[in-house]
Amino acid sequence: MVTKRKQTPLRRVKSKRVNDGSKWASRPRVDIYSPSEISAMNATSRHSGVVGNRAIVPRVVEKIVKHGDVILDFGAGKNAVQAQQLMNKGYDVIAYEMGKNFNPLYHFKDALNYRYNIVYASNVVNVQHSDEQIYNLLSLLHELIVNDGKVVINYPQSPRYAVKQDGDIVSTKEVEDIAKSIFYRVTPVRGYSAPVFILEK
Repeated sequence: MVTKRKQTPLRRVKSKRVNDGSKWASRPRVDIYSPSEISAMNATSRHSGVVGNRAIVPRVVEKIVKHGDVILDFGAGKNAVQAQQLMNKGYDVIAYEMGKNFNPLYHFKDALNYRYNIVYASNVVNVQHSDEQIYNLLSLLHELIVNDGKVVINYPQSPRYAVKQDGDIVSTKEVEDIAKSIFYRVTPVRGYSAPVFILEK
């Protein structure tokens, strides 16, 4: 059963070009993936394992959400399982997905045109294919939150696809350092099997 989202007003945001002087300042952040990159990420959508009630990131979101917050599930997966479960608990959640995983029954196509109190990306950072993609993704998530908003991400040990120019896989510490170059505060959340971070503007 699809849960209908409450009609909470959203804040519209314009997409901008990255112009921060970094080595990754080349593409508009809302267009950070090529069609082949989207296809590769679509193939990682999971229906079993640590999803739904077993997923770590939505549990962290539940600990920090406040009454009236609007939440975005970025990279929600084909059936937006985690977003649906949070909605069934009474939270105001919008699910976003792209490429062939987009389904109008579950996902809001124009979700990236708004700002949110909380944005979470569960099992999304680890399927980026480079440190540049991780930077672009986190920059986009930074733009999608209001000034006092928060982003929650995880970086599971497996799979990890992001490869640096030297051929090494991007480490948890390097993901944290990339986040620190974008966000005002980066807080590791302890007590979970995979690295989880709360990122604040």
